[in-house]
Amino acid sequence: MTDIVISNSAKKDIESSLLYIRDVLQNPLAATKLADLIVSQIDLLKQHPKSGPKVQDTFLAEQGFRFLLIKNYKLYYIIKTDGTKITILIIRFLFSKMNYEKILKTENL
Repeated sequence: MTDIVISNSAKKDIESSLLYIRDVLQNPLAATKLADLIVSQIDLLKQHPKSGPKVQDTFLAEQGFRFLLIKNYKLYYIIKTDGTKITILIIRFLFSKMNYEKILKTENL
């Protein structure tokens, strides 16, 4: 059994990204498509937790950080296992050009 847990930071990241696309870029259709893609990628992640590669930063990779590329964004997550139960912790959803190392190293896990 696989559970998905989305951190408050990731929820805020997703919401602000979608609002930016909808309101600032004035493209509600693109925002809706991105929202649908995020949901479908999380569903796929639930079925295939290791589908995303580990991050390149050695320290973060040792902590188990992986990512999925979703359009111009990266969804960062960690896989936790407890016996037969798998939990995917979605930590952040960041624009791909952002300094993920600095941001992820300040997360309280």
